[in-house]
Amino acid sequence: MKTNCNSECFGISSKTIFFILFLSVGLFASVANAQSLATDQADYAPNSTATISGFGFQIGENVTMQVTYADGSPLPAPYSNTWVVTADVNGSFITTWIVCNCPWASLVATANGDGGSYADVYFTDSGVDFQQAGNENHPTDPINWLNGIAQSNTSDYFEGMGTPQRIIFFDIPSTPGDNHTLTMEHQAVKGDNHAYDFMISWPQAIVTAANIGNGSLNELLNLDAQTCGLSISATAASVCAAAQALGAPPHANIALPVIPDAMGNPPNHDGTANVNDVITCFEAIYGDRTIEIRGNAPITASSVVFTGYTGTSTGDNYAAYTINWTSSATNIMIRLAGRSAVGAGSPCGYGQGFGAGGINGGPYHFKLHQLDGASLGSQDNQLTAPDEIESITCDSVDFSGPTSICPNSTGNVYSATVNGCTSASHNWFISNNTSGAVISGSNTGASVSVDAGSSCGGFNICDSVICGTDTVVCCYAVNVVDQTDPVFSNCTQGSDLGCNPTVPTCGNQTAPSATDNCGTPTVTCSAGSIINTSTCSRSRTITWTATDACGNTSTCSATWTWTEDTTPPVLVNCPTGSDLGCNPTIPTCANITPPTATDNCGGTPTVTCSAGSIISTSTCGRSRTITWTATDDCANTSTCSATWTWTEDTTPPVLSNCP
Repeated sequence: MKTNCNSECFGISSKTIFFILFLSVGLFASVANAQSLATDQADYAPNSTATISGFGFQIGENVTMQVTYADGSPLPAPYSNTWVVTADVNGSFITTWIVCNCPWASLVATANGDGGSYADVYFTDSGVDFQQAGNENHPTDPINWLNGIAQSNTSDYFEGMGTPQRIIFFDIPSTPGDNHTLTMEHQAVKGDNHAYDFMISWPQAIVTAANIGNGSLNELLNLDAQTCGLSISATAASVCAAAQALGAPPHANIALPVIPDAMGNPPNHDGTANVNDVITCFEAIYGDRTIEIRGNAPITASSVVFTGYTGTSTGDNYAAYTINWTSSATNIMIRLAGRSAVGAGSPCGYGQGFGAGGINGGPYHFKLHQLDGASLGSQDNQLTAPDEIESITCDSVDFSGPTSICPNSTGNVYSATVNGCTSASHNWFISNNTSGAVISGSNTGASVSVDAGSSCGGFNICDSVICGTDTVVCCYAVNVVDQTDPVFSNCTQGSDLGCNPTVPTCGNQTAPSATDNCGTPTVTCSAGSIINTSTCSRSRTITWTATDACGNTSTCSATWTWTEDTTPPVLVNCPTGSDLGCNPTIPTCANITPPTATDNCGGTPTVTCSAGSIISTSTCGRSRTITWTATDDCANTSTCSATWTWTEDTTPPVLSNCP
C-alpha cells in the first residue's frame, strides 16, 4: 500500500483516462504505433491478477513491462518492479501482474521493446468487491459468490425471487462532512419484458425464495450466515467479516434506508400492471423495502433516491438510483437484492409473458457507476432469464376451503387442485396477514391446515405451484370474522347492603363469566359513581363488559344500595328533674313525659326509657334518675337523663315533755 498516496491514488487525476474496447474478445487495449497492449478487465480488485496481452511487437523482441500510477509516479515495491517478456513468432505475448493494494488508483501498464517498440494500456485498481449470490443446489451446497453472470449452471432464480447483491468498499477516501454517494442502476426492461423491476432487502429475498422457489426448497436459506462465503478476496473478506460481526440491527454502524415506492413506469412499459401498483402489492405481503449499509464507524444518516429511468420507449430501460450515507467509515458493506419481475400469476405480476422469464437473448444487468464522483470501472453483475417461464396461470388452480372463519379457530383446511397437471408440487405460505394466522403442519401438500389467529381481519393463503418447469403463485382470500356478541352467564345480582357496609367495587365483587361462539371473550369491569339517592341513602351500579376478538361486546350490570349514617339522633325536650316534696307519686318511665327524637337521615328514632333505682340520700330523702335512649335505623344512639328528689315521711312527729 502506498503510504504517501496523493489525490491521483484515488482516481481523481486531472488526466482523462480512456478505455477502448479492443477486438471481439473483450480486452481493454491502448495502441501506440503498430504495437498495442490489452488487459482482460478495465478494473481490478486489489491483490487480484491482471492478464496483459501484447500485439504487434517484433518477433523475439524482449519487452520490459512496468506498471505505474497513471501520472507516471512509481508504485510501492514490489508492484513497481519491472519484468521482461519475449514476443513470440507472431509478435505477441501474454503476461500477468498481481494488482497492487492501492484502492481507487488509476494505473498504466507500459511495454518497452529492446527494438524500439512501445505500447501502454490504462486501467483502474478499485476498492470495491461487487458480487451476487450463486445458489445452484443450495442449501445442499453453499452460496457461491459470483462477479459476472449468474446463469442456469450456477444459480436457481425464479420470477418473483430476489437476486442478492453484495457491495464491499474498502479504504474509502474521506469527503467533506463525511457524506458519500454511490450511483448505480439495474436493468428494468430488456426487449419487451420487465427484468429487475425494483430492489428489495436481503430478508425479503430469503422469504421470496422460500415462497416462490423450487418447491419447499429455500434456495437462499442461511444467506445472512454466508455473506462472506466463497469467492471473495482477502481484503474484502476482512471487511465483510467485520461488518457481519456487528450483529443484527439496530446498531449505530448499521443503516436501513427505505427504498422509494414511487417509480412510475419505465419508458418501454408493457403489461397490465403499473410498477407502483406492483410495489404496493409486494409490500402488502413482505413489508417495506430497505437496503442495508454496514460500516466500521457509526452511520448518522442514509437514504436511497430513485433518480429515474434511462432509455427510450422502444429499447432497453435502466432504473437509476443514488445511495447516500454520512459516516467516517473507511470500509462499507451494502446488501440489497433485485427482484426478477413476475409475469403471469399472482401476486404482484405484470401479466402473462411480461415477466423476466420471457426475456430472450442474453442476461439483464445490475451495475455500479461512481462512488463520491469517482468511476468504479466495470462493475456489472448479470442474470440470465430464468428457465422457469410461467406458462401455467392461476386460472389453472382451483382452491377450496372456507372463505370466512372465526378467530381462534384451528384446523381450517385449504386445498389446491392444478388442472391439467398430474405431478404438481406445492409450497403454501400466508400473506396479508392481519389476524395472526399460521400454517399448522406441513406446507408442501395439496392441502394445508391453517389456524386463524386471535384477531379479526383476514389473510391470503397462497400456494407456489410447480408443474414441470413452470411456477405460479396463487392466493385465496380468507376473512377472519365474528358478528355474534358474547353471552354472560350468572350475571351478578345487586342487593341492599344495610348500614355503613364495605362499599362495593370491581375488586370485591365476583365477576360473571362469559362465553363466545369464537373463543373466550375478555371481561372487563367498570364501577359507576356512588349516587346519593336521599339524605343518607347511597347506590352504585357496577357493569361488566365482555369483548370478543372481533370487538363484539355485551354487558351485564348490578346495583347495590346502602345507608351511610354515623350520626346519633338528637333528643328534644328532655325532662328536667325537680324536688317533689313529701311523699309524692314516685317518678317512673310511665308517669314522666318522655322526650322526642329527630335524626339526620330522617325517619323516627326509637326512644326507650330506663328508670334507675330509688336512692336514699338521707334518713328520709329519696332520689331517682330516669334515662331515655334514642336509637336510629343504623343503631346510632344518644341519651338524656333527669333526676327527681323527694322526702318519704309518713310518721308523725313525737311530742316530748308534753305538759
